[in-house]
Amino acid sequence: MLNELWSWFQYNFWLSVACLVAGAIAISPFLASRSFRKRFFRSNYDIEHIGFIVLVVALLVIGLYDRFGAGSGA
Repeated sequence: MLNELWSWFQYNFWLSVACLVAGAIAISPFLASRSFRKRFFRSNYDIEHIGFIVLVVALLVIGLYDRFGAGSGA
């Protein structure tokens, strides 16, 4: 049981780190703008939530491209 708890913790930790990095990469160009930066810091969005959304959208786009785009030329 402890092994399962540890693996669950490791998975959630790495998922959280991946979401944090993806969110930071996704919003870093926008944070160069002063007005967008002020608006982001006043909002209730967490950078991990933004990163999770970016990861899900990226996986969907890659999957759709692999299913419909890459295979149709062969």
